[in-house]
Amino acid sequence: MTLFEEVSDLETRRRRHLENADKKRIQIAQLLGQIEDDDKAERAKKKEIREVRKAQENEQRRQESRDQASQVRNDVTQLEEKYRNLAVGNPWYDGGDDIGAILPFQWRGALFGAGAKRWILGDGMGLGKTRQSIGWLDLVQARKVIVICQADICDQFAGEIMTLAPHRQVFNLYKKTPKKRHAQMDQILQSDDAVVVVNFEIWRKDKDLLAKFMDWRIDTMIVDEAHNLKNTSTSNYRYIDMLAKIDNVCPSCKGHIKGLYGADKKLKPCPSCGWTKGTLAPVRYAYKLDEWVSTKSMKNVCFTTGTPILNSPLDIYALLHLCDPMLFARKTQFLETFCIQNHHSGKVEFRDGQLDNLRPLIEGRFIARNREDAGIVLPTQRKHIIRVDLDENVYKKQYKIIKQLSERAQIMLDSGEQMTIMHLIALITRKRQANVWPAGIELKDAEGNVIFSVGQEVRESVKLDTALDHVLQEHANGRRQVVFSQFSTALQGFKEILEENGLRVAVLTGATPRSQRDEIKNNFYLAKGEEPKWDILLCNYKTGGTGLNLTAATVTHIIDEEWNPGKRDQAYARTDRIGQEMESDVYIYRIPASIDTWMSNTIHRKEQMVSAFNDTMVDESTDMTVDSLSEAMRAGEVL
Repeated sequence: MTLFEEVSDLETRRRRHLENADKKRIQIAQLLGQIEDDDKAERAKKKEIREVRKAQENEQRRQESRDQASQVRNDVTQLEEKYRNLAVGNPWYDGGDDIGAILPFQWRGALFGAGAKRWILGDGMGLGKTRQSIGWLDLVQARKVIVICQADICDQFAGEIMTLAPHRQVFNLYKKTPKKRHAQMDQILQSDDAVVVVNFEIWRKDKDLLAKFMDWRIDTMIVDEAHNLKNTSTSNYRYIDMLAKIDNVCPSCKGHIKGLYGADKKLKPCPSCGWTKGTLAPVRYAYKLDEWVSTKSMKNVCFTTGTPILNSPLDIYALLHLCDPMLFARKTQFLETFCIQNHHSGKVEFRDGQLDNLRPLIEGRFIARNREDAGIVLPTQRKHIIRVDLDENVYKKQYKIIKQLSERAQIMLDSGEQMTIMHLIALITRKRQANVWPAGIELKDAEGNVIFSVGQEVRESVKLDTALDHVLQEHANGRRQVVFSQFSTALQGFKEILEENGLRVAVLTGATPRSQRDEIKNNFYLAKGEEPKWDILLCNYKTGGTGLNLTAATVTHIIDEEWNPGKRDQAYARTDRIGQEMESDVYIYRIPASIDTWMSNTIHRKEQMVSAFNDTMVDESTDMTVDSLSEAMRAGEVL
């Protein structure tokens, strides 16, 4: 073979080798592609299986919840006589001196709670949620009870228990010194039958007290004004969540295990019977929640609120999770299932039709009735919108301050500085304050520097002068009255004006001494014919807006409105509730073409968004945003 032939042969073999290599690379690529496709198909198949299983589990839990709701309704019917035997002879049921007997709808509410065990009592304002929850304690045979409520209500709630359930030993830890608190708690730890009343904020001050509560093995919890728990990220919520989920009961002997799980996350054996997971034959429960509760000391929880949703659908999730951590386990799942984010407002709203899907899941946990449902007919409460015209020639100082505030705010808005929502709200609050009582106003910039201030000598207010005319007229008619304002300075100024006109005035704010608060509350809840000590009560929304019976008064004055319709209605309800025998009036004072107008429009839009959550569920998804507030300010709608 010639050299040329050898070279040609080598070149031919090289080409064949390259072709074979290319074929092998193609085959390998095809094989790898097939493997990748198989992997993708396998992953897709596994994902589909997981999603199917998840959907099946969710549907199973939902069916369990529907079954539970049906069971609750059946229990109420079938076991009523049993529960009645537990009720008869108690003042909360039979009534007594100066105490009316329980009303039929209140009895049905207590029965519902007895069947549910863990529930939300969402009856409207003034329908006796406190009485129902106190009666419920007897029906579920509660022994170790904690009642959590607002600070201003602790004394009142403790008093209600002692009046309606005198057979119970009540400890009120509110306003106790740390030494006295712990001394009482050490006494309570030795008791198997007691009711402890505390305020929401106590956990922030005393973590050791929380540890003692957990060690006491509480079996029942009542949370009053439970809408305060809407934010699951707060310490208040987290600590109450801890109490509601204490793992400290052996499923076998029901004895105490101080924490089922150790630091290593492994199950600790029961010190009494030696039980560990796997050594006990599984108990078949009808509902997953029952199985979960079997390892908890906290068997019964009751959340009372007249406004289960204040700002967002997530408000109700917070309470549902505490009631049923199995069905409503994760906030993200609740959001994905029932909610959607409005891309225009950025707010969370219910998905179309999802309220209809949510309602059957909570029928066994949630009860809410209004007056019509309860068959309660009260004297008419009339509402009057009072137009207040600000004459710049008569109220020169007030008009000047309002104008200067507006100009200052516009300068800040036009400066291009990045403003936070809290800073914008502060601007609006100062403007609202100027409309009511300009004295003492301070406006600060983003760094906290005072850039505008008003002296205490400015003592003119077109609103208070207008309100004074109506107060004096109603006083001449022999009617006692209540005044609401957000601003303590305005209340103090109005007090001086009213006293100058010969009226006897009481003030109820956070600064009012505790000893005087009870006297004021009792005096405006006088039995008919008793001599009143004060003619008029001035209070802010936080202290006087919830939990009070002020039925001795028949006139309410709203000097400046609350942002939230639910809280505003709470103020209306102080004089419009069971026990009121006279027609009542509400006067709402608004300056036209001002922030008052903007606020009333905002409140109206919120009211239009009321959703039918058992006829009382409120979706206020129009909360303020930086953009919306800034736009309203620049358009002259706010300032």
